[in-house]
Amino acid sequence: MDKKVEIEWLDFLAFRLKENKNYNELRKELDNRLQDVINGSESRRKYLDVHMRIWVTVPSEHEQLRDKALTFLSSTTSQERLALHWGLCLLAFELFKDVSNVIGKLFNLDDKITLAQVHNRIIETWGDRTTLIYAVQRMLRSMAKWGVLNEPQKKKGFYVPAEKIQLFDKELKLWLLECYLTCLDKKSVSLQSLNEVPVLFPFDMVVKLGDLVASDRFEVNRQGLDVDMVELR
Repeated sequence: MDKKVEIEWLDFLAFRLKENKNYNELRKELDNRLQDVINGSESRRKYLDVHMRIWVTVPSEHEQLRDKALTFLSSTTSQERLALHWGLCLLAFELFKDVSNVIGKLFNLDDKITLAQVHNRIIETWGDRTTLIYAVQRMLRSMAKWGVLNEPQKKKGFYVPAEKIQLFDKELKLWLLECYLTCLDKKSVSLQSLNEVPVLFPFDMVVKLGDLVASDRFEVNRQGLDVDMVELR
């Protein structure tokens, strides 16, 4: 994910994919849209690869989640669609997951962060790669354009959290949590932690125990006296 990601292009791909799952046609249609804004076929190819990877060229093990996301499109608001894009970005790009996790944790400590802080934290996991600073920078700029981060005027490289997006649809919240759990290394997490996930920092959502128990996608087990552990079936 080394290019800025545009919500408008993701929306286009999602709605067109719902109508027609032909990979070649989708790529050609998006390429035509990008010709007026991205110069050079090689540069467009890189943008196409990034956007197609999120909605179209997903691994077979994630197709069920992608197809479920398509069922939400006709009834979601633009902000709710951002949750769909976010969940699929988590699945498509491990670096996006790690950057989101770092941002969420930093915001738990302070109400402002810097690009340098995020980059330094990412280096601890990914190593000091030459291209990493540019990838992290583009991710933060993408998030700012999506409206989940704000950049204070005259403070280049500083970011503050935008107002959280409230999610009320039970099925959408469960879908987003499933995306999160799918990209984790851990087998199970506590119910309490699911309502405080740094990776999902842009969203204000409360998941109820009863909704998880009633779902056929999750399994809930009690540990000790009062700790409920959640895992995917």
